[in-house]
Amino acid sequence: HQLYPNQSIIQYSQTILGRFLGKVVSLFFIFFYLHLTGLIVRGYAEFVVGNFLTRTPISVVMISMVLVAALAVKGGGEVLGRTAQFFFI
Repeated sequence: HQLYPNQSIIQYSQTILGRFLGKVVSLFFIFFYLHLTGLIVRGYAEFVVGNFLTRTPISVVMISMVLVAALAVKGGGEVLGRTAQFFFI
């Protein structure tokens, strides 16, 4: 990261490995992170449905978790901190 500032891993993998091989590695990273995110969301949703929301469909829980996470990322750290401060009480 220090050798290629202001570039993502996809951009500097193409710089290091070349155009074709860099795109192949970039696709591997994208699919890996999508798969990992799916596993994490599914595991957490199964925990919530199994312990707290037993009559709620798992797809509703998963969609709501992803939506809340996307809104928190879009809002930034301040929104996340204020929400945590609100729910702490």
